[in-house]
Amino acid sequence: MARVAAYGSWRSPIGADLVARAGVVLSEPWLTAEGVFWLELRPREGGRSVVVRADASGAPTDVTPAGFDVRTKVHEYGGGSYLVHDATVFFSNFVDQRLYRQEPGTPPEPITPAPPSPGSIRYADGRITPDGSTIVCVRERRQGDETHNDLALVPADGSGPPLPIASGRDFYAFPRIAPDGSALAWIEWDHPNMPWDGTELHVASLSADGLSEDQVVAGGERESIFQPAWTPAGELCFVSDRTGWWNLYRRGGEGPQALAPMDAEFGVPMWEFGYSGYDLLDDGRIVCAYRANGIHHLAILDPLSGELLDLDIPYTCFDPPYVRARGSQVVFVGGGPTTPDQVVALDLDARSVDVLRESEQLSIDPAYLSVPRPIAFPTEGGLTAFGYHYPPANPDHRPPEGELPPLIVHIHGGPTAESTPELSLGKQFWTSRGFA
Repeated sequence: MARVAAYGSWRSPIGADLVARAGVVLSEPWLTAEGVFWLELRPREGGRSVVVRADASGAPTDVTPAGFDVRTKVHEYGGGSYLVHDATVFFSNFVDQRLYRQEPGTPPEPITPAPPSPGSIRYADGRITPDGSTIVCVRERRQGDETHNDLALVPADGSGPPLPIASGRDFYAFPRIAPDGSALAWIEWDHPNMPWDGTELHVASLSADGLSEDQVVAGGERESIFQPAWTPAGELCFVSDRTGWWNLYRRGGEGPQALAPMDAEFGVPMWEFGYSGYDLLDDGRIVCAYRANGIHHLAILDPLSGELLDLDIPYTCFDPPYVRARGSQVVFVGGGPTTPDQVVALDLDARSVDVLRESEQLSIDPAYLSVPRPIAFPTEGGLTAFGYHYPPANPDHRPPEGELPPLIVHIHGGPTAESTPELSLGKQFWTSRGFA
């Protein structure tokens, strides 16, 4: 029987020690014929990031060995710190910021020259040509008080120095190689714009000598482009906010073609490299994460019909989005109000869902966990504010009749910050004690 007790006085199994205990941070999954790879940031190892692989059996094993920390400092926020080609892993090592190549069963070997000073040359957001010979990536060079960014070609075997192929702009991101290796798409922009203010989407022919026939496909000072990607057939897709919403588009002969126009966000502010809000299936469909009215969705989009079908999966938060696909296989990082972040493998043909790794394992009865609901309320200037309401939740207690709970209001900060409905033991500490 639940005991009557005043809000705020309820006894809870969620203590401060549990709140302070840090789990691993899961990010940047990759999917190849050799298995699923992802990145784990481990607080108990001094914040070291490790590439982990799950093979056909699903058993996770570390790929990068002790003594290496897979992180890049490009743009300071980093992200996009590794890539996989078949079973070979290429990664940025945090200490020296050099790129390393690691073949299965062998120690990592550097493939970029030692910088003039430790960490002064950095690499991020790389992709490899179909033949596995060359990496295209963002490079950042520190020279005194000056910083220069460009796109560079890096020989995958370390046989030569990086070759700059695009320069002159303040920032670059998302270099993406066409399936046949003949073209490159990327975005670029200049200070003071942030990537959610205005960026340009470029496409150029790619060869061993660099780029040619560079052309601007979309974007500008007032249009933000996010995550270009090539379909298996060689068509170019991207996300644009030209309507005020980040929607999916396909490059067309008469300009960008909206694939699913709606009041929803298919992109996010690009604070880090490595975000992937969507990916292409072999049959031409698109698996995508989007947000509408405070609700996160993972869906399949048919670009021919515009039909968008939400997947029936037990995850309600994809923040930031890490969605990758290969054939009919999908891997993503997902969670929810009562579910810690997980690396999840989804087989669309077999309709199976496999959890490969959890960020932390909790032994808390879900009855103690408050499930938020999105709310909207009027605010000044005739505008509407949005949020999530977490009611008190504790099966051992109930309040006196007619009593209302004390309310803690948490306001997110910054112009691009966002509250998301992911599991937060910091919030559950209070709601399980009778606070809203």
